[in-house]
Amino acid sequence: MPERTQQGWIDNQIFLRLLRHSKNNIGMSHDHQLTNIHGDYLFNENTTISYYGNSQGSVIGGGYFSSSLDLKRGVLGVPGCPFALLLSRSKDFAPYHAAMKFQTWDSIDVRMYLSLMQQLWDNAESGGWLTNLVRPGGSSKYPNKAVLLQAALGDAQVTTLGAEFMARTLDASTIQPETRKVYGVPERKAPWRVGNAAGTIEKHGNNGFVEWKYDNAPPVPHNRDLPPTDGMDTHECPRRESKAQEQLYHFLINDEIIQTCPKGQVCESKKCPDGRSNN
Repeated sequence: MPERTQQGWIDNQIFLRLLRHSKNNIGMSHDHQLTNIHGDYLFNENTTISYYGNSQGSVIGGGYFSSSLDLKRGVLGVPGCPFALLLSRSKDFAPYHAAMKFQTWDSIDVRMYLSLMQQLWDNAESGGWLTNLVRPGGSSKYPNKAVLLQAALGDAQVTTLGAEFMARTLDASTIQPETRKVYGVPERKAPWRVGNAAGTIEKHGNNGFVEWKYDNAPPVPHNRDLPPTDGMDTHECPRRESKAQEQLYHFLINDEIIQTCPKGQVCESKKCPDGRSNN
């Protein structure tokens, strides 16, 4: 599984290069089929490329973004890692969790089994690649990167414990006013820039972490290694928020983290948006 996932990462990286470059008739940037109505080519070596992924697109996709030699900006929606922490706390894992108990003595054995499996998963998920997102440039073959994390309180599929772990590891900051205090994650007043025109990071600690709160979704308990059972789930919500979309767009295009929620108020909605948006 990890090897096939990494092969997918390589395939995506090669595809991006094919889109942006054309040399000796190899590449797609000068393909006549990839033009607009005016005959202009859609892609070239200056085309901005970034990464945006949600759920598995953050858990696994965060590793892809981190491992890329070309991508410098990434937005991870409802993120988390490592898998060993997330799985037993996800409602999606409930039937597998029950099946594992047929072969193990108790929940401690389940935890040990998942922790051992993590050694295989590290190669192909965010948990094994986070150092690439905080490593300085210079001698490193990887470009300096910046990331924006957008999570949701009450997420029943990817626990916010995983997002908090990522935020601490990435030296991220919550955006003032923060939705709640997160241990080990400082609050910072927006806006702040994450890099200059050359794509370099000004300093460590420029990554951002924002959590959305929903009035009709009770928080998922963190004091147990079990899936939530109350039926509420906010997993799909942040990606539907127009303010979250505005925030990620500004980050990817302008290299700046801004607060798009109402001035002086936390990022809070009465209920999860229905998915319609003008953005």
